[in-house]
Amino acid sequence: MRYSYAVDTDGGEDAFLDLFTEDAVLIGTRGHRTGTEAVRELSRTVTDRKGFQARHVITNVLIEGNDNEARVRAYFVEYYAYSDLLPPKLMRPSELIYVGTFDCTAVKIGSKWKFSRRVVHVDAP
Repeated sequence: MRYSYAVDTDGGEDAFLDLFTEDAVLIGTRGHRTGTEAVRELSRTVTDRKGFQARHVITNVLIEGNDNEARVRAYFVEYYAYSDLLPPKLMRPSELIYVGTFDCTAVKIGSKWKFSRRVVHVDAP
């Protein structure tokens, strides 16, 4: 859930970087990337929003592991909520962007869990 809040509420680059280990492996729609600079680049990509807010809905979370390492799997739906208000009800339009799955490995570093591997599978529309 920290991932969703870091991205959706623009918690900033530091909040996003704090989700991952220094040697994190990222595999998904933006290719295969490794390390802090790759995470930093992804952070800039997913938080560079003008005129909309991303909203991740994460469900069916399955966590299996031990005290130091866990596999985290989940389904996700991502919407964009646009900042233009539609009169007369002042509703913001939204659009479905992605549906897919997360398959991650998390490791415990000190008292905090961080992703060491994050694989995103997006379903074809």
